[in-house]
Amino acid sequence: CIIAYYWIINIYINPLIYQNYGVCFSKKIYGITCPACGTTRSVLFILKGEMRKALYMNPLGFIALTFVLITPFGIAWDLLKKRNDLQKLYLFFESKLKEPKYITITLILIIANWIWNFIKHN
Repeated sequence: CIIAYYWIINIYINPLIYQNYGVCFSKKIYGITCPACGTTRSVLFILKGEMRKALYMNPLGFIALTFVLITPFGIAWDLLKKRNDLQKLYLFFESKLKEPKYITITLILIIANWIWNFIKHN
């Protein structure tokens, strides 16, 4: 989360620095977009209040930003209460993803997002 905060703040403050710099290794090395291509730009659009552009860029931006915003509070809560609720939540979702119906749905959504990235020539 700290790296994500650093990255987003730097891009948000001075977008010219990162104008020609992308995060996606797949796109840089192989020239092929990945399902996550455009997630950082999507997060930046969300922060600017441009939800339609964010959704167009990559719907995963909404999930990524939610994760980045909620996780530090979950960690702080667990530390204050001397609990491990965040880890329990993670393990719950991990166990669900091992079930065939949930992994199938997840894979379909990831592939659909990847196709979307190809279609819009991300």
